[in-house]
Amino acid sequence: YRPILHFTERDIWDTTLYFDIPYCRLYEEGYRSLGAKTTSLKLDDLPAWEQDLENTEERGGRRQDKEKTMARLRMLGYM
Repeated sequence: YRPILHFTERDIWDTTLYFDIPYCRLYEEGYRSLGAKTTSLKLDDLPAWEQDLENTEERGGRRQDKEKTMARLRMLGYM
């Protein structure tokens, strides 16, 4: 049984804050999903755990153009 698999994003933040688990400070600046500098976008000025986690997508702040990037890499011979 792996209970963390059933955690929501809210559960993760509640647990992280309750147990004072270290996290990246960008979450305090409004980021909810971190990737590359060029693909991570801040969705709000509120810390991640204060945002509307139940009615918005966690990865909404990530650029979703991966297919274009992969096609370009293939075209350039990287794959």
